[in-house]
Amino acid sequence: MAISQEIKDAIHSITLEYWAAHSRPLLLSNLPPLVEAQVTNYKNMLEKRTLKSVIKEVAAEGQVRLVMHPTHKAKVGVVPTSAVYEFEEEARPAPAKDSDTSKPREDEPVLLLLRALARLSPEELEKVNIPVAVLVKLLK
Repeated sequence: MAISQEIKDAIHSITLEYWAAHSRPLLLSNLPPLVEAQVTNYKNMLEKRTLKSVIKEVAAEGQVRLVMHPTHKAKVGVVPTSAVYEFEEEARPAPAKDSDTSKPREDEPVLLLLRALARLSPEELEKVNIPVAVLVKLLK
């Protein structure tokens, strides 16, 4: 079944306005309330089709273009046909090194305890008795 020209026109005009104001794609996740503002009850007009499938139809007619992020599949946007835009592939963060202190380590409480114990004299260490259950709790 053909989609209402009113919905197609709304998608086209919303895309043009958004691009003119922001110079970046209008993400599909932000589109439904904007279409609803122009076409009351548009969801019923779509029947069982998705908004993305309608946009693909509008794109096939040359009114808009879909742009998709190369790694984030959920990041899909709409731009005017004449717009030149591609999502940039984000640099992946380097794997954390063991010496990285930017995030707390899970074993930090145990290490702190061991460092404190290392400062004790041999006589004081003889008197220290720590149940294994306590050490296990420190690791949790």
